[in-house]
Amino acid sequence: MKSKGKMIEDFDILIASIALVNHCVIVTNNVDHFSRIDELQIENWISAIG
Repeated sequence: MKSKGKMIEDFDILIASIALVNHCVIVTNNVDHFSRIDELQIENWISAIG
């Protein structure tokens, strides 16, 4: 990702790795950052309300 200029913040990587290892879904309004990580399940409950 670094070569493509698409860096992911350290804490986002930490959150994503914990979710992947534990087969959890990440609930966030920050879908753009996490959507670059393959196999990560993401839900945005804010957009589901609107």
